[in-house]
Amino acid sequence: MTWFAPRPTLKVALEHGRFTGEPGGGDWTDLSDRIIDPWIVDLCSRDSARDDFRPGQLTVTLDNSDRALDPTNASGLVYAASGYGLPGCPVTFDLTYDGTTERRFTGYLTGGWEGAGTPRVAGDPRPATVTLTAMDRLAWSGDLPNSAWACATKALWPDWWLPMDPPNAVIGDGQEVPDRSGTTSSGAVLSTSPGGLARPDGAEVGGWVPWLKVPPDAYLTSEAADIMPDGDETDLTCWCWWTTKTEHSPGEESVVMRMVYPGGGNPRWEIVVDEDGIAQVATYDAGGTLIDSDSISPTFLSRWDNTGQHLVVARFDGGTMDVWFGGDTATLTATSDVYESDLICGPSDVICWWDEVTLWRRALADVEIASVLLAAGGYLGQWFGQAYTDRLRSWLEAAGIAVTVDWTDRWRVPIDDTDVSGFVSLGAAGLPGDLATAYRRTVGSGPQGGAVTCDRDGFLVARDVTALTAGTWDDTYATAAKFSDAVTLGSGVMRHAGVVRSSGDEDGVINRVEGQFWYVTDLGPPMALHQLPFSPESTTTVGGRLSREQYGTRTLSFTSERYGWVETGARCQAILDRCAWPAVEGFDVLAIDATALDDETAWLMTVEAEQALEVTYTPHGGSATTVGDLHLQGLRIVGTTTTLTAQGRAFRS
Repeated sequence: MTWFAPRPTLKVALEHGRFTGEPGGGDWTDLSDRIIDPWIVDLCSRDSARDDFRPGQLTVTLDNSDRALDPTNASGLVYAASGYGLPGCPVTFDLTYDGTTERRFTGYLTGGWEGAGTPRVAGDPRPATVTLTAMDRLAWSGDLPNSAWACATKALWPDWWLPMDPPNAVIGDGQEVPDRSGTTSSGAVLSTSPGGLARPDGAEVGGWVPWLKVPPDAYLTSEAADIMPDGDETDLTCWCWWTTKTEHSPGEESVVMRMVYPGGGNPRWEIVVDEDGIAQVATYDAGGTLIDSDSISPTFLSRWDNTGQHLVVARFDGGTMDVWFGGDTATLTATSDVYESDLICGPSDVICWWDEVTLWRRALADVEIASVLLAAGGYLGQWFGQAYTDRLRSWLEAAGIAVTVDWTDRWRVPIDDTDVSGFVSLGAAGLPGDLATAYRRTVGSGPQGGAVTCDRDGFLVARDVTALTAGTWDDTYATAAKFSDAVTLGSGVMRHAGVVRSSGDEDGVINRVEGQFWYVTDLGPPMALHQLPFSPESTTTVGGRLSREQYGTRTLSFTSERYGWVETGARCQAILDRCAWPAVEGFDVLAIDATALDDETAWLMTVEAEQALEVTYTPHGGSATTVGDLHLQGLRIVGTTTTLTAQGRAFRS
């Protein structure tokens, strides 16, 4: 067939942002007809195996002769004042060749529309242009909450969440408070009758701060229209943190949580701490007639109004109401449906604080509630014992991203079973700031432990060090794409356009690993996690010499987030097996000219970072030399209407 350069298709969702939800078919604006040679796609890249991958990038020059891509043009496509074409817009870039279309890049606009306001010299025949630059998800992977509690809560996907955090620093009578999206809602109103102010306040209480300080007789209302928009629910879970400033005097009490008929009226259920500091729990029918009641006394405390912070959970499941108050429980008979209701915190006869008022229109599983109860009780906390895939799933959910097969197919990590130690608690490990960092920590626990890249469809790829040799992902990490400069190519071998060899790099040598792992020293509460070093050295020899005899001791230190030494030991050994001696020399430059070459074109349309490579080249005056066990560590693809070329870097991952 006659070779034609792949046809590019560039689309931008001009009215979307990075985290506004997946654009629909009608949200995309096709800018393909404006593309001016050349276009450039950079895969995510790094300079050494000990570096993190940098984000991938798309750079396209576009015709702007009509000023449609000028952000200051009110009649154009990207008028900034109307919110069109702002940095963060989703961008896709496809290539079509020989009847096949492949996604080559997915990312987000950065830098605006560069050059839109640059005037041309009179008589210049060139069209006015703008430069569109986009970067992939590694650049903006999604922020994570700044507390362990918020991470764990968000990972459970609440339907209503009042975290009591800034920017709502002061809330007055009738003033609105934020829902889970951070916006205000008329359904969450602090009623401060007979008056006064309530403010998030962490000065007098600890725990999950700041708290919402509520004066006596005031109460917080989350209206039924917001928390139960579909009316009655078969299942429901809600919780909050609650504490008092002082103990109740005789005749005083505090309503911790209750549900009532919308706008006030018959109660549905309630949790009240009485004058003796005991929690009284009750359920009612539609007419407000009592169905069942019980009391919850603290096991280890004298009373609940002891100025300590208590997590209170109410769960409705199949006509039963389960209540957890500070870790103690009660089970009551309830209506089969949870009737549409307002959720009310308060009023109280004393100053109280509330925090993290959260609701789900489903019955949380015992294991989900147990995780927060452990956290509330000062035990190991959220996410302790998770497998690799569990931890990656939790990070995604904490970032507000739904876990789909598109994400799970890109998890190249060990598959844990019940006999393998899991990850330590979220609190013990500390908090990463964004999803990419969280991914790197999960698979890495050290520069040589793993890597995170972003693929052409815009999903993060998480690779543990053991995936390089596990066999499960041989298509990526072991089954090499072969390139050669031979006059006659063998079957399945593609042609490169020249190479520049890199020398052996002893800076990458690691012959001793200090891997710190976690273990429990005290089985009684609070189950404290501690760290111990695990420090194996390489025992492999070359020419009868140990690595440390050749290069001296080269140590890599990392802290594992796994509980126990088994996984840490395996990771240490995998690093030593791969890094005790200099890697096979790689290539600072691997040039490819796919123009008029079908196989090379098809490969450039689909190749991803860390693809396994084998490269054969013929030195001047020498014979052909083959270098294997390489991985693609970066690639710049440049296309025009008549050509397709690329230049990459290759060394062992």
